[in-house]
Amino acid sequence: MFTGHEPHAIKLADAAAMTKAYRDAEAPKGDPEYTRGCYFSKDELTRILNQPEAVGIRFYLAKNSEGKLDLVAAAVKADESDILENVLNHSKICPPVCCKDNALNA
Repeated sequence: MFTGHEPHAIKLADAAAMTKAYRDAEAPKGDPEYTRGCYFSKDELTRILNQPEAVGIRFYLAKNSEGKLDLVAAAVKADESDILENVLNHSKICPPVCCKDNALNA
């Protein structure tokens, strides 16, 4: 059962190591435009979290119509089932929509 209060915070150094390991695995495959991150707006995340019974969000790894790694997001109930109304996609993918280089992306 989920409560909506599960801790997920990690140290920046650990997060940076995880994202670097991903970049190190993907970069040699030869696609300079491989997905490094996905952005969803606060409004959209709040909208799906404000659904009745929602206690969190589950992100599914997916491939978009261009064959790029993307995310699909669904709100989740305490019984661990997905709420399938208002599922999110159409994230802003990095690249091309990236922030300045930082510990998580460079």
